[in-house]
Amino acid sequence: MIMMILSQDGMVAVNSDNVVMFEVKESETLPRETRLCVTILVTNGARFSRSIGTFRSPDRTELAKLALDYISFSIGSGHKGSAQVPTEDEMRNIQGAKSRADAARRGKLDDIIKELLKEDM
Repeated sequence: MIMMILSQDGMVAVNSDNVVMFEVKESETLPRETRLCVTILVTNGARFSRSIGTFRSPDRTELAKLALDYISFSIGSGHKGSAQVPTEDEMRNIQGAKSRADAARRGKLDDIIKELLKEDM
């Protein structure tokens, strides 16, 4: 099965078999911007880098690293043939769900249930 990684806008698809490296690059020209880039190996041995995600928030580098973890998990689990790079909002939702799950494992299930009940009201 070929695993494709889609950019945030869905316009760029990368075959994970051709990925040499992922990088988190902070922009030198735009303030508060971080790009998640992928270096791709072309058949003749050449390599090129392409941006597959952009994050523009105070915690941009952390979000980019979480997105990279998400992609790695998707490729590692192989449940579906493609994984799309999450946006900042999606990463915050994933991060929030992960925080709640981590807290539940630490025995704070009652607090989480109360918090979820508040959100539903």
